[in-house]
Amino acid sequence: MNKIKAQIEELGLDFKKEIFKLIGIVLALLIISVLLYFYSENLFSLFGGVFLSLFVGYLFITRYQGQLERLKIQRRKELVNLITFFEIYINNNVNVYQSLVNISEFASPYMKEKLNDLLLDIDKDKSVTPFVDFAKNFDSLVIEQLFISIYQLIDEGNNNHSITQFQSLFSKMSEEEHAKKRKKFTILGIIFIVLGFSCFIGGPISAMMTGKFFLFFISFAGVFLLFPGFIMLSLGTTRAMAAFQAQSVGPVAAQA
Repeated sequence: MNKIKAQIEELGLDFKKEIFKLIGIVLALLIISVLLYFYSENLFSLFGGVFLSLFVGYLFITRYQGQLERLKIQRRKELVNLITFFEIYINNNVNVYQSLVNISEFASPYMKEKLNDLLLDIDKDKSVTPFVDFAKNFDSLVIEQLFISIYQLIDEGNNNHSITQFQSLFSKMSEEEHAKKRKKFTILGIIFIVLGFSCFIGGPISAMMTGKFFLFFISFAGVFLLFPGFIMLSLGTTRAMAAFQAQSVGPVAAQA
């Protein structure tokens, strides 16, 4: 619960309001499930409604993680754009400290605050620690490696070799983000397909067992779940295959 609270607060939302929303949605679905049970006298309606309520509650809670991840991705993308400007300054023989000052002028309020904190820490601590602490705001090992490389520029001076390292790290970070998207699409696709098949098969069975033919409409709900499920699963596997082929072609091209 503390982890969820931290995610909600990091997104700038009110924790109590979000919990009340969750309780309200789940209770509403449970009440509808009970009403359907008394009307149809079918346990499938009750169990299906309870399962649906829990599933919707799960989606409601986990959406914060998705929103937070999208926000972090957005911040990483902004950082990549800022490092592009940083690279330009370094190539024009501007020192690391002044380059960081200059790129903060193009940053969003959040990024500008973090960059200013980094500059203040650099004034107090000449070690690599301020750079590592700054990188931890983005939850990425690649970004941490990147800022260690930036710190090394202070000692080694501006050189093209270090800039080349940046480009390699950016490519690695991009692939990590794509891998996360593929995994998310695959998992969601499987969940939707399982739910879709359950509704598609369970609807007719319930209708024949109870004589309540309106339960056939549950099958239509199953179709609507299956369609996006197969699309998401296809997106996940297609992107995975494309990444695999890219990695396979890479070494062959390098050998050629």
